[in-house]
Amino acid sequence: MDMRFFFVFFAIVFFTRSYSQPSSIKELGVEQGLSNNYVVSITQDKDGFLWFATEEGLNKFDGTRFIHYYKHNHGISGNELNCIYADPQAPVIWIATQRAGLNAYNYQDESLEVFKHTPQQANSLITNDVTAIAPAADGNLWISTYHRGVEYFNKETKEFRHYNKDTFPELSSDNVWTIMDDGNENLYIGHVAHGMSIVSLKDKQIRNYTHNPDDPESIPGDEVHCLYKDNNDNIWVGTDNGLALFHPETGDFIRPDKSPETPFASAIFDIRQTDDNKLWVSTELNGIFVIDLKQYFFMSPGTLSMEHYTVGYNRYSLSNPTVRCVFQDSFENIWLGTYGGGINFIRHTPPLFHVFSYSPIPEDPYSMNNRTTLSLCFDAEKRLWIGTDGGGINVFDNGKRIKVYSKESNDLSQNTVQALLKDSQDNIWIGTFVKGINHYNHKTKKITPVLLDGKNDSDIRCFYEDSHANIWVGTNTGIYVFDPVSRHQIRHYNKQNARLPENLVRSLVEDRQGRIWVGTFGGGLAVYTPEMELIRSYNEHTGFCSNTINYLFPDSHGRVWVATGEGLVCFTEPDSTGYRAYGREEGLSNVYIRAITEDRDGNIWFSTNAGISCYEEESS
Repeated sequence: MDMRFFFVFFAIVFFTRSYSQPSSIKELGVEQGLSNNYVVSITQDKDGFLWFATEEGLNKFDGTRFIHYYKHNHGISGNELNCIYADPQAPVIWIATQRAGLNAYNYQDESLEVFKHTPQQANSLITNDVTAIAPAADGNLWISTYHRGVEYFNKETKEFRHYNKDTFPELSSDNVWTIMDDGNENLYIGHVAHGMSIVSLKDKQIRNYTHNPDDPESIPGDEVHCLYKDNNDNIWVGTDNGLALFHPETGDFIRPDKSPETPFASAIFDIRQTDDNKLWVSTELNGIFVIDLKQYFFMSPGTLSMEHYTVGYNRYSLSNPTVRCVFQDSFENIWLGTYGGGINFIRHTPPLFHVFSYSPIPEDPYSMNNRTTLSLCFDAEKRLWIGTDGGGINVFDNGKRIKVYSKESNDLSQNTVQALLKDSQDNIWIGTFVKGINHYNHKTKKITPVLLDGKNDSDIRCFYEDSHANIWVGTNTGIYVFDPVSRHQIRHYNKQNARLPENLVRSLVEDRQGRIWVGTFGGGLAVYTPEMELIRSYNEHTGFCSNTINYLFPDSHGRVWVATGEGLVCFTEPDSTGYRAYGREEGLSNVYIRAITEDRDGNIWFSTNAGISCYEEESS
């Protein structure tokens, strides 16, 4: 049978498992190349690239870097932007600027067309202060302005038709933040300080709505920041005093929650429905609220449940409490533009690896109390024990930290935990740096010290339980073997009495034949009989790739894998002396191998100084 081998590399860390917890948020700001952290609008072009409008320039994101568009390098008429819109028909990004007109940037031929107010031309843009851009039902554009009402722009003739108090005296104001064409010949206009107007494009009739403090079903506030029509044809209105669902037939505004403490009393900047039928509502100083529309219309306002994202100190928090815009891309990822915190990104699909990261906030339940992980194991309840370099042991259950064992809590002899092992009795063996062994009794839940040669000053590097349930311990002074029940020391092997290649033992395993494999730091690898009689040794003097053995792993096929400081080694036939080494020439991006494991499909995973790699074996 012909076997093909290839490597798959992931520059990510460190553990994979799915958990029910908030979605993690990635921040992208000026440190990652964004031109400015005040992000006011987001769109995606026909080629799939994301564009971000800020208060200092336009940004195109290609997945790895930001490309900046300023007045001085690409000729856009202004750096202070209000809104951007990707034309669905042409390769054009429409750009609304503050006091510098309307721009049309063709991203295929990199041409730019600028539309500004020209007093001598009646059909030019009526003012240069453009606040928003919205698609018209016929494929043209609606443009709102801060001082002079609304413009209808014909993309073919490049002429502007004016909708303001001069042409429609019944409009409540010419100061406009936002507009929306509902597709039914109605134009919704959100004013800066005069509520909302609806212009019938069919008969030119106008309806104005302003806030009435004595009418709970009036518009919540007179400053309307956003208007949105969802996939069920509901009209949502975001004001300076909260969110409302508008009923065009009755003219009523229904608030999701009428209590004084409602989170929707905040100013609302943007509203978007995502593909999973959830409504994302961005606020000023109160983060993001997510409403499940599937349950919204079947629950009373008082029982409405919502997801809430706000600022904090963990990876589930926003970088700024004010979110100006929300966008879902073609891959269903969520992009949030914050006002001062750059871009926040929420992946649609969970990442391949779940990352337990450090947080300086002790109360953060989803983070570790230390930056460095030295050892891992699962207990009998499938809780994850993480041994750290100075933070003791962090115990996580379903992604949440539930316990910390430390020297300060009188649980451990040392806070640097280099080795962990759950034995067949469900007890946990804990190896520390120069403070010996601690033993966790699964039944009593107590931790007690275990002495080596009557002392607790050994540097513990590894544990292994053999086929007879004996516990083997690798230390800086050789190998100790313990009875698992009594926890009494049975034997001590070192260079003098067992011909160990070196006393600093980093890894121990037993193969299918019962032989003991010993990996050392500085002395290479040695293989012994069950009685610890030396069979053979491998080191640089005998042609082995490295004297640094970091980890040993027997796989389901009976092979023994060796993690060294100079590559990966596989003993394919443990009975023979032959082996195969994998280094840079075989495709490894980094040859310092730290640990090895096997997945349910028989693939071998190993960690390196450059991330995680997978050795995938495929028969043909």
